[in-house]
Amino acid sequence: MKKLRERVNPGLLLVSVGVLALIVANIPVVSDYYFGIAHKEVPFGAFGLPYLPSLTFEEFVRDFILAIFFFAVGLELKQEFTVGSLRNPKRAALPIIAAVGGMLFPSLIFISTVLISSNPALVSGFAIPTATDIAFSVGILALVGKGINPQVRVFLLTLAVADDIMGILVIAIGYSSNVNFWYLLFFFIIMALFFLVVRIPSKAGSLVGGIILGLVGWYFMFGSGVHPAICGVCLGMTMSSQVSGKRTRSRAQFALEVLEPWSDLIILPLFAFFQLGVKFGALELTPLYLSLIIATTIGLLLGKPIGIMIFTIVITKITAIDLPKGLSYINYLGVACLAGTGFTVSFLVCNLAYADASLVMASKLGVLIGSFAAAFLAAIVMQLTKKFNLPAPSS
Repeated sequence: MKKLRERVNPGLLLVSVGVLALIVANIPVVSDYYFGIAHKEVPFGAFGLPYLPSLTFEEFVRDFILAIFFFAVGLELKQEFTVGSLRNPKRAALPIIAAVGGMLFPSLIFISTVLISSNPALVSGFAIPTATDIAFSVGILALVGKGINPQVRVFLLTLAVADDIMGILVIAIGYSSNVNFWYLLFFFIIMALFFLVVRIPSKAGSLVGGIILGLVGWYFMFGSGVHPAICGVCLGMTMSSQVSGKRTRSRAQFALEVLEPWSDLIILPLFAFFQLGVKFGALELTPLYLSLIIATTIGLLLGKPIGIMIFTIVITKITAIDLPKGLSYINYLGVACLAGTGFTVSFLVCNLAYADASLVMASKLGVLIGSFAAAFLAAIVMQLTKKFNLPAPSS
């Protein structure tokens, strides 16, 4: 799986799976099988546990399988905070502050657009255009960013990681309802046990105990009313990032190396396949749905780069934080546009923001249009930077 991951571009794979889902969902007969699988019941309710209803397969992928992806995200965040780019506060300050602008402006544009169109009921989707998909953006950067300065790539990676952290907080705070604090307390107890178990010397005992506690932790997080994706992140962050004994890698790094190929090649494509099944014939393009599509699209396409660039310029003008030597603002414009590629977290928020299936479909279509447009715009900007010999990206 690891060797296959080295040969496959995750961003290109997500695009291919997304296009396939759109095609399958709109072909007669084939779409019946597609939606039949998506809506097939996974009988979790058979366990007889409180707060654990039966889920459709689509919900199972979104609420259970995706938690494994977020566990990998938690591992990556732990690595970044302890041995990666977020370890150095001075180096990380610029992309982190830029990420704040990259979340604030899309939200403001989204809210303004739906209010101007007299659709205040859509405001709950304010966080949909705020996300940056790491796998997709880095994959596209590999395709169109040949020769880009390595420091600009680090800027995008750090910005996307910071974006993930803030996105997770938004999901935990803004999209959790009827929180059961007893279940939440039980989850934190499980997390404390997980912290201890994954540090025991026995690899087999650590693995088995970690999996069991992970499943129990997922159940309590699910039952608490907080999205179970948060469970994955929290447990991932508790893994040890210290190298000890004869080991050359920490357990967090080892677990990330094992999970990352599965996450990029199986979990994210599976999630995208069942999230992008937008049936165009079932979507009425009324002013309500058009407003949602437009607000999501321009939030990603314009809000992300505008917010990132404004915050980047302002913070370097009013503080001691400077751009890396030899770079200017134009070098960051391409990756600022690329940050508008939403996908994974954006699709997740679509489901959390709206109960109406048609609104969910419309918002997903907006994410799709905005993400593709942002990637296309980023490619153009990067090429123009080279063509007109603007402060040169060096290899």
